[in-house]
Amino acid sequence: MALDRLQLTLRHLSSSPNLRSLNSTPAPAEQPARELAYTVFCGASPGNDPVYAEAADQVGRAFARAGVTLVYGGGTAGVMGQVSSRTLHYGGKVHGIIPSAFLAQEAPNRGPCRPNEQETIVQSMRERKKLMADLSEGFIGLPGGYGTLEEVAEMTTWSQIGVHLKPVVLLNVNGFYSSLREFINNAISSGFISESNRGFLVFVDGPSLSHPLPASFDWGEAALEAIRTWKDMGSGGATPYSFEWTKEEKKGKEVL
Repeated sequence: MALDRLQLTLRHLSSSPNLRSLNSTPAPAEQPARELAYTVFCGASPGNDPVYAEAADQVGRAFARAGVTLVYGGGTAGVMGQVSSRTLHYGGKVHGIIPSAFLAQEAPNRGPCRPNEQETIVQSMRERKKLMADLSEGFIGLPGGYGTLEEVAEMTTWSQIGVHLKPVVLLNVNGFYSSLREFINNAISSGFISESNRGFLVFVDGPSLSHPLPASFDWGEAALEAIRTWKDMGSGGATPYSFEWTKEEKKGKEVL
């Protein structure tokens, strides 16, 4: 009889709301959705044709309209400064990633961060690229020099070898990247890049390289559309190599 009373008491306690609230594990708090961000690689020089600044303006406007955060190299000069300032002008968000070694040269042009502007100071170029890749879902290349070329090539290579799988889009403003496309075509025909991996790097052309672009064409909207198409096609039809990177290697401790 005593055992029956004990079992009845335990059943009563186990059904008690107070006891259930003490024993139950609280549901984990929902993590805020990650904001969509793309990195733009481009020159710290303005180039010698106003079409480069115009294209940067259009990219900044498209980012702001789409609610896409601009991740970029943190500089205030050239095409880089143009794309960041215009993104802010149109109400968008920017996140600059700048090595500490560059700060002294940038000092005359720098002020406090504005609303919607974030800056991260890193200690090396390697750390800069790694953080850009971590923060972004894709990459867009405007015209630039050696640094832009190296950044675009590395992000493309990381997709090919399976470190990440993210689109890289080059805006062929004024035919700037036409010779690079010819290099890739030659590498494919010479057996150094497989035809199936052509899609790791996407080139966006204007309606005509030999005539002024119509007012309706927008480099920023074209870049975002190219990224959407790349994703819809399943990585642009390209297939990464099946290397098995460890989590630590993907974080950049070894391979990056």
